[in-house]
Amino acid sequence: MLFTALSHVVMTLPGNTSYFFYTTYYDYWSDLRRQDILLRMAAICSTLNHSKNFVLFCASSADMREASVELIKILLCWDRWKKKEQRAERQWPKPTIETTLVDDDDDDDDPTTIN
Repeated sequence: MLFTALSHVVMTLPGNTSYFFYTTYYDYWSDLRRQDILLRMAAICSTLNHSKNFVLFCASSADMREASVELIKILLCWDRWKKKEQRAERQWPKPTIETTLVDDDDDDDDPTTIN
């Protein structure tokens, strides 16, 4: 928790400082040569802060963990891979070929004789 609080202060400090100078000392702020760099740094730090908070929320929320696991399973086609594994584990009967001779003649069992 201490890391979260300290990182929040550090990551929001450039944005808060630039806002303070913009609202309080506008003349000084408008004369500043590199204010675009400060604003970009403030935006990057703010974005990092929001992304850190989102990752912490996802890690601490059980619903988000379950939903992300389901999403990863869908994206990786987990069900299809599990079905392949289950099919490989099954003991399929080996196919056998049986040949039988069928005799349509009821009167004679000898195929060499002609009636």
